[in-house]
Amino acid sequence: MFSQNEIVANLYALASKVLQYEDKSLQERAKKLIPLERITIQTERAQREIQAEIKKKQTAEESETHVAELFIFHLMKWFKEEFFTWVDNLDCEKCGGPAVSRGQTLLHAVSQERIEIFYCIVCCVETRFQRYNSISDLLESRRGRCGEWANCFTFLCRALGYQARYIHDLTDHAWTEIYSPTQNRWIHCDPCEVQMDSPLLYEKGWGKKLTYVLAASWEEVQDVTWRYTGDFASTLQRRNLVSEVELMRTILNINKTSNEGVRIAGDLTGRVKSFQRQGERVVQVLDLLRLPNLEGCFSIYGGDRRVLSPDSDNGWVYRDEGRVIRLVIQISARVIASST
Repeated sequence: MFSQNEIVANLYALASKVLQYEDKSLQERAKKLIPLERITIQTERAQREIQAEIKKKQTAEESETHVAELFIFHLMKWFKEEFFTWVDNLDCEKCGGPAVSRGQTLLHAVSQERIEIFYCIVCCVETRFQRYNSISDLLESRRGRCGEWANCFTFLCRALGYQARYIHDLTDHAWTEIYSPTQNRWIHCDPCEVQMDSPLLYEKGWGKKLTYVLAASWEEVQDVTWRYTGDFASTLQRRNLVSEVELMRTILNINKTSNEGVRIAGDLTGRVKSFQRQGERVVQVLDLLRLPNLEGCFSIYGGDRRVLSPDSDNGWVYRDEGRVIRLVIQISARVIASST
């Protein structure tokens, strides 16, 4: 369970964590590991198939507007199938037998990264699994769980020049978002599931009770919870670990003051500069409330229509969006007033 201070600390930690994505030497190292030519060929082939389906009127014409992001979908497939490995249990480092976790963890003396302790059921020798946050280490180990997967994949997207950010769900998951200039929005990408543009996957597909979904890039941190829920009222009731005013104030303070040297060196874009103008902060907050598209819950990139299609019994009708928007406007006004 998180406390208010832990959530605030988590935001600062996320803002710091993603700065390593901008390391140019790491980016060059990553590019050498990605089979760019093969993924480009796969993307072009998929694009031709979509265009053929459009001509046959088997696919809506607006699907063509998503083609620019097809590369990321095929990058995810390669990442899961060939590059990264999921870790549940380990093989014993001594005898190669199966090692299982007993729930014991340590903290690395220098990096403070978590180390999970596994024991071999054959020879009882201890095997350790370090949960790396360092991209350099992840490019070597190429293994982990959703946190490591999302961390490394988000970095690869940045290395290839995409605007990308790391998404942390406090109910224990992590994924990536990339920004699409053609669609003028952030797009959900989950490398663990090879799912793209399926934001209701977790709530409607997995049955998760979301609380706080936080996004971090070198430019900013944001609360993006509302992009991943269709049940605003219940989600609001569960968000009781920190006041909405304090959460927003923390986000604005981080975006305004933290890592200024890196941001100046990165030549802030006009979009980020505008976010830092007090008069436009309400617009910034309302952008978080871009509603999931009910008709677009199944995306051309992949997914299970049966899981993600609207359910009339559950009612994916956003009856509470007006309440949420009014609430956030009120919170925004209070935060802006308190900061002037």
